[in-house]
Amino acid sequence: MRRWRVTGCRPDLIRLWDDQCVLFNLSSGQTHQLNALAEAALRIMMQRPMAPSEIAEALAIELETEADPAWVQQFDQLIAEFDRLGLIEPVP
Repeated sequence: MRRWRVTGCRPDLIRLWDDQCVLFNLSSGQTHQLNALAEAALRIMMQRPMAPSEIAEALAIELETEADPAWVQQFDQLIAEFDRLGLIEPVP
């Protein structure tokens, strides 16, 4: 199970408005807009490196929802997008 960690972003570089957030990536110098679920996933990943399934489970508990296969699958896609944006890196 591959784990990922946040890189180039700190909690103080995230701004929240209603159900959207904007964050600044120190590594790339880019600003990104995320939805509330993506922000919550990134925030959880700032605590420690995690695999997509661990993120899905942690957020399911936090949001009091079921971590069914469709729920878990969206975090695989989210990790791929975070990786593409340079917000995370794999842990060796």
